[in-house]
Amino acid sequence: MFYGLGPNQLRYQQSPQLLAAQTHQRNTERELTITTQLQYLRNVSLLPPSALALVLLLVVDLGLTLVHSIQEMKGRLWRYFGAIAGVWIPDVLGVLSFSLGLTVFLWVVGFAGITGHVAFFRIPEWLAIGSLGLLIGGRLSDRLYSHVRLDHQGYRPNPGLKSTPYYLAEAIMIIVLFFPGLMSHYIASAAGFIIGWLFFYAVLPLLRLLRIISPLRREPWKPGEDMPSWALK
Repeated sequence: MFYGLGPNQLRYQQSPQLLAAQTHQRNTERELTITTQLQYLRNVSLLPPSALALVLLLVVDLGLTLVHSIQEMKGRLWRYFGAIAGVWIPDVLGVLSFSLGLTVFLWVVGFAGITGHVAFFRIPEWLAIGSLGLLIGGRLSDRLYSHVRLDHQGYRPNPGLKSTPYYLAEAIMIIVLFFPGLMSHYIASAAGFIIGWLFFYAVLPLLRLLRIISPLRREPWKPGEDMPSWALK
């Protein structure tokens, strides 16, 4: 019947019943995903199983990550850290790691912790709560070690500093709203918190290790002075 027809022509020869069944299956899968996300929200948080609450949480978390990342990218955070550590970081590497890579990573962590899913795939509840712990620890550690402390030490201006108060507010909000889940899986949440905290704490020490590579080595930025000229080029 379909002899001589190409793949595109065969696709249009599908019966309306088959197309309707495929559409119904996709809609059912989406509804099931939303249902399991709301069930997760009810199990681990003080919030009602509401799609609106879920969307608002995601908008706050993913939006804050994006705003903070844009501020850091505009201020070329990799140059800022590199100047403090005395290491030259090329712009391409800085954008890929400090901006794009870190943003996507934090989006995945935040989405997993809030919805209990990675994309459309459900993950174990303990792993989702561990992601929340990582997010909390990361927010607090990033605020302290990447921004507030360096600014107080005289490394100014600090890219992204303006949005860090919202990091603190979000961390407190997550602790309060997801307190039942954080306590139910306290080992996972504590482990995630430690990983998130150490992740940002280790950034500058690891960059300083790159000084052993002579082509990357530069004179470190002295606190209270202007950023070195080599870091501004």
